[in-house]
Amino acid sequence: MEQSVAIHTVQSYNMYQTYKLKSPLKLTNGFRHKTIILPKGSVVTGLNDGTGNLQNIDSTTLSIKNQKKVFKKLGNWHLSFAMIKNNDGATQPYTRNTSFSINSLASFPQLSVKKAETQYDLAATTLPFISVTADNQLAYHSHGEIYQATRYAKIKKFKRTHSTITYYLSDPLKGVTTKRIKVGKAYQYRLNFKLGHVFQNRDSYNGDAGGYDITVNSDKQAFLMM
Repeated sequence: MEQSVAIHTVQSYNMYQTYKLKSPLKLTNGFRHKTIILPKGSVVTGLNDGTGNLQNIDSTTLSIKNQKKVFKKLGNWHLSFAMIKNNDGATQPYTRNTSFSINSLASFPQLSVKKAETQYDLAATTLPFISVTADNQLAYHSHGEIYQATRYAKIKKFKRTHSTITYYLSDPLKGVTTKRIKVGKAYQYRLNFKLGHVFQNRDSYNGDAGGYDITVNSDKQAFLMM
């Protein structure tokens, strides 16, 4: 069967595409009352308007330093919005292959901690979640509606296959199950993720069958990818 070209093509509407800013980018929140400027060279994940401009960026994937600046000034917003429409923010793809990005795509989606209430479609809005940042930190967010990282640990190295990814952290990360292993004279904390089963959730209001989500297993811990 002929393989679709779209599998290998990054679409302009893909929120996981990554960029390195060629110039400073002014951001605002949904009210447009406050602004902040990300410096040139910042790595971001965001939505391209199709002509090389960023419409918005995912605040949870910014470097920890940039996250702190954005959340302090703009408040608790998952997405920050470009203040200027023609900003050239999406003209330079971020091409380094790291634990954060591969082939200019953010390679690790936001994963919610899977709990009993996950059977309902709105559960992920309140559950803790993890993400990987542009400066290669694994970040833990203690509540689904609060986007700034609660705590984080540096990813020292990583391994990928078509269905698994393994991270080796500098330190244990509370809320995430890791295994301590010796590397030379030091220790690192191994964390495996593997695609699991697909399940159908329930409508939060009436309990009817809803959409489909996928489980991501990490040893004895499970996460949810919506």
